[in-house]
Amino acid sequence: MNEAIRLYWGRFGRVSVLNVASDFVTHAHVEAHLIIWLEGTAGEMTIGRETVRLGPGTAAGINSFQPHSHALSHDGRHGLFLAFYIDPDWARSRRELAAGAPLFAQPAISLDPWLHQAAANLQKGLRVFLREEAPLEGVARRLEPAPPRTSGAGEVSMILLLGQGREVEVKLEGRYKVSPQIAGAIKAVPGVVQVEAL
Repeated sequence: MNEAIRLYWGRFGRVSVLNVASDFVTHAHVEAHLIIWLEGTAGEMTIGRETVRLGPGTAAGINSFQPHSHALSHDGRHGLFLAFYIDPDWARSRRELAAGAPLFAQPAISLDPWLHQAAANLQKGLRVFLREEAPLEGVARRLEPAPPRTSGAGEVSMILLLGQGREVEVKLEGRYKVSPQIAGAIKAVPGVVQVEAL
């Protein structure tokens, strides 16, 4: 199963964390992509006719409507990726490129170590949206307190949606282990409306 956790949406497009458990067949879409491996299985992408091995020093740049696929290693491990879905018209206007010009000159993009680390540290907390208290026990079973100064730890807030645009937010005491896998597990609890990464 593959799932996406949306981090941010704006005029440029959107940013999501992808929890990838199986291969993506060859496909294409209107958005350009920048794909950064975060952890787990990286696999390799075929972009057009070129192969890109993702890793801490290499990201993938995919132009609008460019065919691409992603093959994971078959050891059963998931991979986590930060995916930028970029509106090509927005990017071209910002870079003063001609209509239809590619955004990426090549599919393999070198990443400095600080940039990869910054991408890996984006998810610092979770907001869990509920309409009733029934899912609380299931959510609590998926949360694990994090020891002090633990990387991958963050704050967790529960938001009870009351209707008519009203909500109550309760921030849990302490810090908890936070990852896209944990967010995905919480999102799967019956009664959880939405999970947002902070």
